[in-house]
Amino acid sequence: MQDVNVIYNLSVPLNDAVEIYSFGSYGKRDGKSGATWRRPRDVNNIRTIYPNGFLPFITSDITDSSIAGGAKGGDDFRWDASVTYGYNYFPFGVENTLNATYGNGTPTEFYAGNIKYEQTVANLDFSTDVESGLPKPISVSFGGEFRKEVYGLGAGDPASYADGGRTLFLDPGRQDTTTLSAPGAQGFPGFRPNDAVDASRHSFSAYVDLETNLTDALLVSAAGRVEDYSDFGSTASGKFAFKLDVVDNFGIRGAVSNGFRAPSLQQTYFSSTATNFIGGVPFEVRTFRVNSPEAKLLGAEDLKAEKSTNFSLGITTQPVDGMNITVDAYQIDINDRIVLSENLTGTAVQNFLTSRGFPGVTGGRFFTNAIDTRTKGVDIITSYNTSVGDGDLALTAGINFNKSKVKSVKGNPSTLTSLGLQLNRFARVEEGRFTVAQPKSKLNLGVTYSINGIDMNLRGNRYGKFTSRNANAALDQTFGSQWVADAELGYHFTDSWSLAVGANNIFNQYPDTVIPGANPNGFAQYSNFSPAGFNGGFYYARTTYKW
Repeated sequence: MQDVNVIYNLSVPLNDAVEIYSFGSYGKRDGKSGATWRRPRDVNNIRTIYPNGFLPFITSDITDSSIAGGAKGGDDFRWDASVTYGYNYFPFGVENTLNATYGNGTPTEFYAGNIKYEQTVANLDFSTDVESGLPKPISVSFGGEFRKEVYGLGAGDPASYADGGRTLFLDPGRQDTTTLSAPGAQGFPGFRPNDAVDASRHSFSAYVDLETNLTDALLVSAAGRVEDYSDFGSTASGKFAFKLDVVDNFGIRGAVSNGFRAPSLQQTYFSSTATNFIGGVPFEVRTFRVNSPEAKLLGAEDLKAEKSTNFSLGITTQPVDGMNITVDAYQIDINDRIVLSENLTGTAVQNFLTSRGFPGVTGGRFFTNAIDTRTKGVDIITSYNTSVGDGDLALTAGINFNKSKVKSVKGNPSTLTSLGLQLNRFARVEEGRFTVAQPKSKLNLGVTYSINGIDMNLRGNRYGKFTSRNANAALDQTFGSQWVADAELGYHFTDSWSLAVGANNIFNQYPDTVIPGANPNGFAQYSNFSPAGFNGGFYYARTTYKW
């Protein structure tokens, strides 16, 4: 990938009471990423074009920009008014590929379509301190927000998704002489015209936040927020928090709150076809838009908003000068959590999708409010800052322990049952994504030393074990823990100009490989759930100039 980013940040005092400000960014990212290798005798290869097989490349040319402007002022009564606009445009391409249904006349490069997202947010905030006879004034904040979102998806070239009519090749040596070739560009079939969408919504919200000391040792805060969505109605949420200084340098803190998250426009309107590996075998799986007829027949229902309840309790302490320690325990309950359904596959599903105009698509899925979940965990964070010689030393250590469980699973909709498909829209494989596919512990260690314009940074991360569930439970696999180290060395030539070299995953570590039974074709060497990724080391040089 190649990134170019321009960022600015400015403020101008108009007088002693009012200041105007603006900040923004513009970025371009050109990227290319390998898909899955197509072997020479694969049913979706044409050997006269790629006699040795081929590796499709998915390309992108992303534009990401934002701009904000506002004014603020006041002394005893402070105010801040602003408007922010953000835009992301993500066009796809596929290179070094083909659409086998076009035969030898297939293009080998396609435009696959685009995704865009826009957001405009206007805020008006006020804050002041009110004397009330308590040890400290009541800090009062209130305000409102207007937000508009726009989501768009554009179709690709017809050849990137269409069936060219050549459905079977009797190519000598072909691995399978009965299976039809899948229409569309290999690696990423383009977005179809019925994928295209231009959707938007807006919302209004208002909030109030109060904070004060009831005693010299007890700080309390309470906040409330109401929101009204053009597509999901109104909701209210709130939070109460406290911090009690038991003795000098030791305190207890806690909070309870509830939350509301409306389904994103992407979750509601996205649709696409892509290659998914199920039990190590590639399937052409279509993610259906929730309100599409096909999704409805497969059991999709209109999405509801997620609602959460959150509890936390912890301590803060400063046992010695320069050292801070925090320990926080938390519990998060999410009801009607939005998840992807299982990959619904099988001959009956394939026949159903073919009859609905999706030949070559061998599975389907959709977003659904299928589960209620609970996550419990503990965060422990320690930092220590001191002087060593003529330099400054900063040490950090943090560890997280967590456990998630699915409290309940919604039953199959009657529409899925009526099709006679022996499938569940949510079962053990997708459940595993939330309960065992993420490490139950993570350790972070960091050392930073700065002296005479030189910055040295070392970081170590240990990711705990995780489990990948397979459609065949006998092929479930637990992957071992993994250490990853990062390092950076920088030098400030002047107050404005600096240079740094570094590496993420400096020792080029990789996770455990997938067992052969779950990787019959040899494609999926590493699990997609690997928290450290499977791209090995990333090495860089960076120069920065500020003025």
